[in-house]
Amino acid sequence: MTNYLKIFASLAAEKYLPKKKRTAENDTPKRAWEEICRAVAEKNYSNFSARLDFMKILNAGYDEVVEELAIHHDEFHEKYPQDLLFQFGAQNVRDYNAKYRIVHIGAILVTATTFFGGNVIRPEKFEDNPIKFAAAETEKFLSAVKSEIKDCKLTGNHATLTVEMTGDNSYYGKLAGRLNFELGFFKNDSGYWRLEKVENIPELVPQVLDFAETVWPHAWDLGIKY
Repeated sequence: MTNYLKIFASLAAEKYLPKKKRTAENDTPKRAWEEICRAVAEKNYSNFSARLDFMKILNAGYDEVVEELAIHHDEFHEKYPQDLLFQFGAQNVRDYNAKYRIVHIGAILVTATTFFGGNVIRPEKFEDNPIKFAAAETEKFLSAVKSEIKDCKLTGNHATLTVEMTGDNSYYGKLAGRLNFELGFFKNDSGYWRLEKVENIPELVPQVLDFAETVWPHAWDLGIKY
């Protein structure tokens, strides 16, 4: 099995374990977040997946985002009239994304696999290879923002970490602007903290959607090539 396929299998099944042992009694949500950021910067999926449940976040987050798009489809249609997704009513938004849910989640997984797989060369056109294009755009976006922990609310085995992500003066940094994430961490049976939920998706959807509409072509998923 190639490295590419190994990473994809890891994304889908969460099988990889961190190579370095940690001390549970000294673990904190802040430490977990710092290790996630370090793993992304180093493109180390083993350490990345040790600190968050990627598939749980992806599945729950996808459904919550779709519902937000449906609820606010009128205002999104007014703002993005060229986007076909918002031209046929709220139920169409739900039905369309339910029909292509597996395709969309699969595309996100492959994009993540491509990102963690090494250096990504951005295709000249999105249509040439949407997955590599999205992975390269993700890399540029992440390199243009920095994160800062603003608050941590701890209740038993649950913690909400408030993280502010601020863009730099580059094109992608300016598009990102300032994003505030409420991240839900949970202590597992081994005593380690893992990220399992983005808790303020309704607040994030308009800003992230604006970024997507600016950077990526409309109805891009109709041209996905694996």
